[in-house]
Amino acid sequence: MPCTLSPRLRPFGKSLLTTCLLAAIVSVHSLVAAPDATLVNPDFEDVDSKTGFARGWTRGLPASVQGAMSLDDRLFASGARSVKIDITQAGPDSATLTQTVKLAQPLTTPASGRISCRFYAHEVAGIACLVISTANQEKARAQWVNTGNHRGTFDWKTVTHDLEFNPGTTAITFSFRLRGTGTLWIDAAQLQMPATTASSAAQATSTRIDFTGTVNPRTGLPGAWLEKKYHGNENVSAVNVETLDGRTAVRQQWSAGAANSGLTVPLPEAYAKQPVVRLLAEAKTAGAGEAVLGLECLDAGGKSLGEILAPGVGKESWFTLDRTFVIPPAARQVNILLLNTGAGTAWFAGATILPGDMVEYLPGPGWAP
Repeated sequence: MPCTLSPRLRPFGKSLLTTCLLAAIVSVHSLVAAPDATLVNPDFEDVDSKTGFARGWTRGLPASVQGAMSLDDRLFASGARSVKIDITQAGPDSATLTQTVKLAQPLTTPASGRISCRFYAHEVAGIACLVISTANQEKARAQWVNTGNHRGTFDWKTVTHDLEFNPGTTAITFSFRLRGTGTLWIDAAQLQMPATTASSAAQATSTRIDFTGTVNPRTGLPGAWLEKKYHGNENVSAVNVETLDGRTAVRQQWSAGAANSGLTVPLPEAYAKQPVVRLLAEAKTAGAGEAVLGLECLDAGGKSLGEILAPGVGKESWFTLDRTFVIPPAARQVNILLLNTGAGTAWFAGATILPGDMVEYLPGPGWAP
């Protein structure tokens, strides 16, 4: 899913655009997955139409090895398929199945993680294992851990390993390996990284900002909500609070002018101080209207650092926009954006704010890996 950058973000250059496009690999899965599901396609359910293999995973079968690596929809521990590695003639190298998880920001403190997966084996004469390795800002602090060797024939079993990741960690690689002859099935890979104590309060709560309450006669909107105007659409869009399908919602009607217009409200300070935030918003559109969820970041002087906007969605029944954003370190104020970017109507029924996951994100302005 591509990220849509506001024109106001262009001064940040092509590097941010590239970062956004890379982040989109996380796709919709990253927007709805549980916070501990940091691997893409952990159950191998999503098949890449071009390769016929599990999306997000890389298979390596050395020339010195005879065998095959494929998806198996007949034997699996969960979902509808597993990955099967079948080696009929061994070589000096291992067959590998890998995925690298890049963190949105380097770890600043030690972080506890739990790695787990399911193995099923038939006549493994060599070694089957899961190796975890990390990249680190300081090469000397990079880690390499074999979670344990497995041989022989056995039914599905769970392999778990607890690991403390060093500060400075920037990426974590899962590498399933089979050396020697035999057949290994792999399923249900998972990396869990619980919240640290410092952020546990934020991790435990959510906040909803809706459109109920007294309307401010100056703004025509309740609470701290304001119209978000862009050059070109002053006085040509209409915003109204109304009851729709049992919800108190704000209607944003595009008439002419700039491509974007909508609503904005400050992100509460407790969340603005976190490196990552997740936003949800109930929305509905009509005609060519497109509902967009985003953030605007400002520096200490109140100057906009730019905006990061998720793709627009148009649907004539209520749906939930769900996106995760990285907040750049330079930001001193962050505003939520609920925008209509289409030549039609969009309704919003409020925003819910949650702590975000450090891996599943849309990067903010000025952020670079």
